[in-house]
Amino acid sequence: MNYCVSVALLDRTVGFPQFDDARVRRDDVQALMPKVRMVVHPDQTTRACLPTKFTEVTMTLKDGRTLSRRVSLAKGQPRNALTDAELRTKFRDCAARALPTERVEALLTAIEKLDTAPSVQALASLLGAEAA
Repeated sequence: MNYCVSVALLDRTVGFPQFDDARVRRDDVQALMPKVRMVVHPDQTTRACLPTKFTEVTMTLKDGRTLSRRVSLAKGQPRNALTDAELRTKFRDCAARALPTERVEALLTAIEKLDTAPSVQALASLLGAEAA
């Protein structure tokens, strides 16, 4: 978690590129990681707290100011769903690890038109070995 918080602060995003060996080893993230501490919030120590669970992040800045934010629903959960644009970005990020850009875009188009497609044949062929 120290790495994830550190790289999120530095890059303003966390995705596959942030888990590249070269990014993990960079000096900026290595210098920030020891400054990240994780603790269990006193209000989150019993089973009774499960219905009201949350995550809280507090940062103390160099000038002494403290910034804090509490989140009850993580992004991507059904009641805090990703936007369509965020879903497209996530799909591209994941699929690009295994497929060429043209095929990723063709798949995305086929998926987005699935509800009006006369059949799933186009999507199936993009997913099949013959598309490789």
